[in-house]
Amino acid sequence: MSVGRDVACSFCHMPYTGFTAPIPSINLGPVAMPGSMHFRWGKRKPQSYTYSPYFPGLLQARADQFVLEFAGREMAELDLWQKYGDGRELGAGVVDVKGFNQDTPEQVAARIRRVLEVCRPEKLTVNPDCGFGWSPRYMCNQKLRALVAGAQLVRRQLAGR
Repeated sequence: MSVGRDVACSFCHMPYTGFTAPIPSINLGPVAMPGSMHFRWGKRKPQSYTYSPYFPGLLQARADQFVLEFAGREMAELDLWQKYGDGRELGAGVVDVKGFNQDTPEQVAARIRRVLEVCRPEKLTVNPDCGFGWSPRYMCNQKLRALVAGAQLVRRQLAGR
C-alpha cells in the first residue's frame, strides 16, 4: 500500500527505506517486503532491458525472494530463474503495469503457468510487475481483479478441480 493515499508503492521506492546489496557497481533497489529484493526498471514505456548481465552476481544479495518483472517483457528471461533461482522465492510480475491493455484472468493464468515451468509453486508469489504509480485507478482495479482471478484459475488447476 502507499504512504500517500493516491501514490502506489511510494514507500517501496524511497531511498531511505531501501536495501543495497553487496554489489558496489549497481544499486539493486529497495526492499518491497522484508527479505525480498525488487529489481525494477522504472519508466512508463515497454522495457528492452535484460536481467542476464546481473546473474549470477545478483545472487550475492542476502535476499530470500527476488521480485522480477516479466509480464511487461512478454515473460522474457524466465530461463534465468530456472538456471539461477537457487531454491529462493520468486515474486513474479504477471500483470503489466505499464500497458493500458486490459489483462484478462486467462492471460494472467497463462503467465503464471509459464512461471511454474521454472519455479515450484511453494516458492512462487505472483504480483504486478511494479507499482501502479501513474495509472488510472479504474485500470489498476481491473488489473488487480485479473491477477486474483488468474491465480484462482491456476490454484484450481493445480488442485485438480
